[in-house]
Amino acid sequence: MSASIVLPILFGAIFLGKPYITIFVIIIGMLAVYEFTKLIKISHFIIKFFLLALLPIILVMFELIQDNGFLVNNIFLIIALVSSIYILSFKLESNSQVKLSFYGLTGLIYIAGSLLSGLYIWENYQNTLMMIIMIGIFISDTSAYIIGTQIGKHALAKNISPNKTIEGSIGSFIFTIIFFIMIYVQNISIFTNINTTIFFAINLNISAQIGDIIISTLKRKADVKNTGVIMPGHGGCLDRIDSVLLSLLTTHLFLWGIL
Repeated sequence: MSASIVLPILFGAIFLGKPYITIFVIIIGMLAVYEFTKLIKISHFIIKFFLLALLPIILVMFELIQDNGFLVNNIFLIIALVSSIYILSFKLESNSQVKLSFYGLTGLIYIAGSLLSGLYIWENYQNTLMMIIMIGIFISDTSAYIIGTQIGKHALAKNISPNKTIEGSIGSFIFTIIFFIMIYVQNISIFTNINTTIFFAINLNISAQIGDIIISTLKRKADVKNTGVIMPGHGGCLDRIDSVLLSLLTTHLFLWGIL
């Protein structure tokens, strides 16, 4: 039921365009940042409010300077990518609100950079490409789950997420590549070169799996199963977009590098 409500809103926002897509992204981003602050145990209301308020400011500001701030935009995206890696080293047993606030700012930059990447892809390429990316991530997640539960025997990251298996990961990788080869055969969107298509699929799949692991690592450190309860049956917003975040970020940088 949650998916049947959220997905039509997402795809509707993609096709309706501004301001609907911007509003949708800001709402999703603020929910994700809020859950992130809870996950890392920031207790001060003012710090939470500050981080939440920064999200729409960052998104709108970078949207406004996109055409004239190419270098600034891409520096921010690279910082966001580094932030995603740094999240893995968080030590949540710290009681220092200063340190936790820095963690919160790191998470904010990661989330904002990823969402900005999504907006950039939507604005500069066809709606079709954004739909293909989202379907590709869905295939990556779903195939990993199905294959992992059916034939998975070897844990991929036992200390982080016991349910993830090597078999599921490999299956996800294969099915994602097959999906993008099918897109290439149909000559859809930008996929007119088989090598670029395969590299695109590899980048998307690896990013989706690592993005999932990043948030799973944080949940394990925080000793919680889900980041929230906003989507019954699915957990929190951050639970649903963990693989999407890093995928959008690396896809943007991938497109920046090849096109």
